[in-house]
Amino acid sequence: MEDNFKRKSPEEMLKMITKLQQGTLKIYIGPVSGSGKTYHMLREGNTLREQGIDVVICAVSTMRRPETVEQLGALERIPSIHWLRQSDDVELKDLNLDALLARNPEVVLVDGLAHRNREGARYATRLEDIQFLLRNNISVMTTVNVYELEGYTELARQLTGITVEHTVPADTLELADEVKLIDVTPETILSRLAEGHLKGHEGEAVFRQGNLGILRELALRLVAEGVNESLREHREEMGITVTTGIMERILVSTQYHWNGSIYIRRGQQIAKRLNGDLCAVVFRNMKQPLTKEATVFRRNMIKLVEKFGGHMEELSILHRRNIPSTLARYAMEHQITRIVMGHSRRTRWQELWQGSVVNSLLRKLRGVDLFLVADRAAREGERVVPAKVNEVESLTYRRLSEQEMKEQIGQIQRGTFKIYIGAAPGVGKTYMMLREGNDLLRKGIDVQIGLLETHGRAETVEQMGHLSVIPRAKRDYQELVWKRWTRRPFCIFAQKWCLWMNWRIRMYPGVSGKSVMKMSCSC
Repeated sequence: MEDNFKRKSPEEMLKMITKLQQGTLKIYIGPVSGSGKTYHMLREGNTLREQGIDVVICAVSTMRRPETVEQLGALERIPSIHWLRQSDDVELKDLNLDALLARNPEVVLVDGLAHRNREGARYATRLEDIQFLLRNNISVMTTVNVYELEGYTELARQLTGITVEHTVPADTLELADEVKLIDVTPETILSRLAEGHLKGHEGEAVFRQGNLGILRELALRLVAEGVNESLREHREEMGITVTTGIMERILVSTQYHWNGSIYIRRGQQIAKRLNGDLCAVVFRNMKQPLTKEATVFRRNMIKLVEKFGGHMEELSILHRRNIPSTLARYAMEHQITRIVMGHSRRTRWQELWQGSVVNSLLRKLRGVDLFLVADRAAREGERVVPAKVNEVESLTYRRLSEQEMKEQIGQIQRGTFKIYIGAAPGVGKTYMMLREGNDLLRKGIDVQIGLLETHGRAETVEQMGHLSVIPRAKRDYQELVWKRWTRRPFCIFAQKWCLWMNWRIRMYPGVSGKSVMKMSCSC
């Protein structure tokens, strides 16, 4: 957080300006071939194309998988350079850098980040080809398997016995602007293999069920971060019903309550990380009308789900005991892979007496992960929720015009503006602002108070800590001294009020001008 408020050095500004003139790199990571990396990359390419962004493909291998071939859509293909590897007579594809530079698209989709080029090529590796395109302001989306990353290659060999010929440096992911994990169960991979969608890979050691589970663990450990503790648990029970499609589907079960948006945001975070669909359901008794408060929550939650590109639906129930069966049936019908819901506020005795929704749901679900979101407000106090976040993914890949470049450079050179909004006076806006100011001060950032109104609250005064206060500006006016903040808007109003009072004094001489001016200049 402190980086947002710390004044940038000239070197940092130059680095950020240089970054504006380079392309964006996005990497899709999967445990093995056939996990859906190319499928999702092509699907996002089509989405960007529909948004008016110039997208082409080069050296993309669909392996003739029907679902992946379908995602090629209307994407323009730049011919790659085909060559035959003499060691095993395998045909390979290199990027045609000259053709790509001549075409000059905004985004290039390419497979096989760990690929090695033919002898005599401009660069030895595909990674160097991609870096060349990025320097020429061409964004790139590419794919890689987790065992092709240095640091995980040796670990994969020790655990599975799998060896790879070519790898990419361990710091490659640090070069990427975005990394997405394609998480898929071993059962799904084996199902695709049995259906003939992975022709040419039959019998390979990487597709043994035990090895698939280990590689999935490595991919989750690498990327999943906040949610990998739940994602890394494998389905050990045999014969369970699982989703066999490529798509991850995240379902948020919520109510028309103030924390409903929190659950939806958490579900969207998981869906974005796994590149899956988001949908939300709300249980309500249709015979009872919504309260005014619930109506407001309903409207805001629908807007939030639509903003994230999801779908929201209301499910009718008459009693709380019907929730587990209804939710389990909905999850099965819509091939849900993960459910996000809030934790129960009931005590242990209440759950034993009236039944537990979570326990009933766990008994009914098969092949679906369940995430419980705890309400921390009761234990940690007020919750600070970001209300304005500039997130427009499509603009990341759109090449900036000269005017947009100037505007971006202006944004880099300007300071940061942050506003605390509360429902009413006394909720803690000033308190939180001062607390964050002291946190930044301890981290070496120069923070001072320009204007502070504590309203006599002791806990707010205490939060001033070591923050110094900038003295208010002094201004002489008709033998009186005004002390005000240089940019305080109220004083503009006070000045106009004084002028009006002077006119009143002239019109009504009986009024004491001195007493009036003392009153009017009390700011």
